[in-house]
Amino acid sequence: MPVFKRCVLFMLLLVIGGANRIPGAEPGSTDDQASDPVEATLSEFRRAFAGDDVTAKRQALSKLADRSVGADDEVLPLLVAVVGDRQAYDSVIAALRQRTGLKPPVFEGQSHYPNYPPSDHPASWRYWLEDRTRERVQEVEVDQVLREAIQAKVAADAAAEAVDAAAARDDDGTDQARTATSTDSSFQP
Repeated sequence: MPVFKRCVLFMLLLVIGGANRIPGAEPGSTDDQASDPVEATLSEFRRAFAGDDVTAKRQALSKLADRSVGADDEVLPLLVAVVGDRQAYDSVIAALRQRTGLKPPVFEGQSHYPNYPPSDHPASWRYWLEDRTRERVQEVEVDQVLREAIQAKVAADAAAEAVDAAAARDDDGTDQARTATSTDSSFQP
């Protein structure tokens, strides 16, 4: 809808007294799109690709190409899903390139994840996304194992300190005598 028509409709609503029917016009009400701009952009994208309006598709793609809009794990699957759209194919590829920061190789077919897919075919982008998702899952698993190893090391260090403290409190002195004789430098084999 052109901007002029929107302005006229808004003014007409104000004149008629329908300002309280405008979303977010009442005090205390929240407009869902105003409260979460990322979700609003994603829903705009879904609406655009459900229809046939090329301009709406290109506008939605230009918004999703910006890295500040949503997380890559949320946006990239949406972009890859519409690579096969014949109306917005070039815009989708441009948005994916801008979003990922990837550039196509000089010769087609000579690349793979984490670099640019072998081609701009929808299947190539799907495989690229699957490889990316698999790597992200592996990173999470490795991070979890690393955290568990660090926790185990901290627990082992604490147990070793407890054993050392118990040995130092030994009243009969046998531990100190054993360590003194074992470190005697006069002994030569």
